[in-house]
Amino acid sequence: MEFRPPDGTCNPYLAMAAQLMAGLDGVVNKIVPSKEGFGPFDVDVFHLPPAERDRVISLPSSLESAIEALRQDHDFLLRGGVFTPDLIENYCDYLFKNEVLPIMGRPHPFEFERSLHC
Repeated sequence: MEFRPPDGTCNPYLAMAAQLMAGLDGVVNKIVPSKEGFGPFDVDVFHLPPAERDRVISLPSSLESAIEALRQDHDFLLRGGVFTPDLIENYCDYLFKNEVLPIMGRPHPFEFERSLHC
């Protein structure tokens, strides 16, 4: 099992439980990450030809897409009553309301920089 530390601002109790459940899901379902397109890769994937690069599966690249991925695929978290559907739904709603929406309504610093250097 591969361990990748979560974001430092996470709730460590929820994060560790979710990571353990994901790892156990991989063991129970005999998931081989390399056969699923997750690597490991001994090359810089950004230098691969487009056809090969398209076969590399990417993780969500924003909090909004990560929340959507969690909404769509969380059955492994429900096994054994570790998490409940209500907890997952409320957590996703909380993150979207308090983390995603406030950022969506504000310009990014890059927009200021780009606009001021015309």
